[in-house]
Amino acid sequence: MDRPKVAVIVLNWNGLADTLGCLESLRGLRYPNFATFVVDNGSEDGSADALQELEGEITLIRSPENTGYAGGNNLAIAAATQTDPDFFWLLNNDCVVDPESLDRLVDFASATASAGLISPAVHSRENPEAIQQIGYLIDRRNRTLIERNNLEPAQRDRADSDRIAVSGAAVFASRATLSDIGLFDERYFAYWEDIDLSQRALSSGYRNFYLPDAKVFHRSPYIGGRINRKPYYYYYMCRNFFLFWRKSLHPLSFVSLLRSHLVYTLQQAGECLAHGNREGLEACLDGAWAAWSGHYGKWDTSVRMPATIRSLLLSHPFLALSLLKGDLKGVVDLIAAKARRKKAP
Repeated sequence: MDRPKVAVIVLNWNGLADTLGCLESLRGLRYPNFATFVVDNGSEDGSADALQELEGEITLIRSPENTGYAGGNNLAIAAATQTDPDFFWLLNNDCVVDPESLDRLVDFASATASAGLISPAVHSRENPEAIQQIGYLIDRRNRTLIERNNLEPAQRDRADSDRIAVSGAAVFASRATLSDIGLFDERYFAYWEDIDLSQRALSSGYRNFYLPDAKVFHRSPYIGGRINRKPYYYYYMCRNFFLFWRKSLHPLSFVSLLRSHLVYTLQQAGECLAHGNREGLEACLDGAWAAWSGHYGKWDTSVRMPATIRSLLLSHPFLALSLLKGDLKGVVDLIAAKARRKKAP
């Protein structure tokens, strides 16, 4: 009996070395019935021409421009659908896969009618024993995502599958599920689109799962003990936080959402400030402003937070954050610390 057909999708954007490493790991899969689709998402480093040499082993889809994680994967899913697959597996190009991972994903999905989105356990490539990502719990009340990896094992094991959101590093889903819930919302461009898709699966009555015995290995954003994030990460994270919760919550919660969004933005900006990342800090504020002014899709660098608002938030970001969080003790401590600095010789 033939095994279900899987379309494996890898998105490349100026990352030829990583993409080739991912493809090499796919050659080691034991699962017999899959086809690999690679989207070159408007790369400018010549990687599309290099990947063209693998035509026959892969199906290369060239996008003339960078349409982000959401647009690139949607393009590939549409193309792969023409080959009549039963399942899709979307992989970040900086992942390498365990040889038995696809067998386990297909077996679980085939036996679990309620399965929406499924992900293997995402381990660190730098430290393969360390689990990097096993998803989130969507906390609607507090408008936050709880990393399941930070929960105690007992809490993690009983975590509700009706609240689980998967990471976009390695998303597995049936064609029937995606036909039902739709593809990625391209307004996100990148980041939070995986959470949005997870929420739509949950809202449609599916459950999302992580499989600990299926493994992929993903490059860590931490280098030398410090996080290595580009400004675009902070822009999209701060902008798309607002889009996700605006879509997910009741319209009457709009005012409280604005407060939550400011808290989130200032937390991200504070992280940048603490590490001397001025470009990241500016991107946080511009991302928040883009959300409030309704600018989605690819980052439009002409949309900037007005200078007066920017100056107000940057003059005392940690004080503003404490006020927004209702942390009166934090406010007092910050004012006292500032007074001590003024008195110091």
